[in-house]
Amino acid sequence: MCAVKKNPLLNLPVKLILTTNGVSYFISHGKKLFRIKLANNQEQYGIALVNFTPQSIQRMILLDYISNIEVSMTDFSSHGDELIDLSKVIVYSLLYKQFDRQVAAAIVETECIRKYNRSHPTHLLDGKTLKDESVLRTFFSDKQESINLARKKLLEPLWKRILSDESLSSDEKNIQTFLSEKFLNRLNLMNWYIILKFYNSEGAEEILSIVQHILDVYMEKSKVADYIAMLVVELARNCENMNLIKSAHSKFPSRTDIPSIITDTEIRAKLLQELKEKHHLVYLTWMLGGGSVSIGKQGRLQISLHTNDDSVDSSKIDATRLNGRTFSLIDYYYELSSAQKNTDLGFYYLTYLDEMCKKLNIKLESIVNRSSLEDLTIMNLILNF
Repeated sequence: MCAVKKNPLLNLPVKLILTTNGVSYFISHGKKLFRIKLANNQEQYGIALVNFTPQSIQRMILLDYISNIEVSMTDFSSHGDELIDLSKVIVYSLLYKQFDRQVAAAIVETECIRKYNRSHPTHLLDGKTLKDESVLRTFFSDKQESINLARKKLLEPLWKRILSDESLSSDEKNIQTFLSEKFLNRLNLMNWYIILKFYNSEGAEEILSIVQHILDVYMEKSKVADYIAMLVVELARNCENMNLIKSAHSKFPSRTDIPSIITDTEIRAKLLQELKEKHHLVYLTWMLGGGSVSIGKQGRLQISLHTNDDSVDSSKIDATRLNGRTFSLIDYYYELSSAQKNTDLGFYYLTYLDEMCKKLNIKLESIVNRSSLEDLTIMNLILNF
């Protein structure tokens, strides 16, 4: 039997809000941009997609072209796989960028670079050094053998640990080795320039050791991507169910078994269609860092979910705290378990993610804002890698 091939396209209604760099790029290439209205009623320049490849989103994130990604619809349960793929692409992209930044910041502090800078005060190699890409390409034109040797030396210790880890399956080992290569592939040309320039010098070992250490750190950090993705899907499903429960209460006011009603396939489909017609949607937004010049915020990811309809004052969605209750996502799950069925999985993902983030020095914050006056609940998951 032939293996079923995974669809390379993600089928999701996505709005991409562009950074200044992104707007400049698309305009310079004659692409028409649109003023896109977001969940908070603000309008910004961007593009809307329905079918797209994960790689296209990743390229734009790595180039600092995207500031926000929004998906809004009524039925998230039918798009779980696509949401997981999109979430993982976003998280991995931010990790690649942070890995590259941390390597750049660390290697210029090594003793051999400091020594070089003292001897070449007019050609400093530091965090502000940017060489013309054509100059770098010329430098690399005859360095393929050195590049291969450097990559092999950087990856060998990590690969030995991965391949000797008996707790990993063969597929998991392949995924881990592939991911380690992806991290190195995302190092910018300037980082590779420094690595190769000093590869045969006295301080090469220090540079390689630092890159290996940072690679180890980010390989560990990458483990959170799956749990973030699965948590996002569960939160989206919870928001979807909140909308369905509200709609079912209105449609069946005398029924006392509403949580069970919305599990009926036929009734659920009709309720979802009605919600779509009334534009009662669930909004899921990823806010990516602070751009390339926002010091300290480049590795920040804020994931926001909320339900909304035409009766809600959307301007309030921007508020950090609403005029109502503010509590953690864990407290929210305790409260949710009494109103909805099958919330244990999301609670498990959240608690495990919290433990992993503490272990890996990833700052995790969860805030739920609720306004009974506006009948509005906003869930925020904030990570700083």
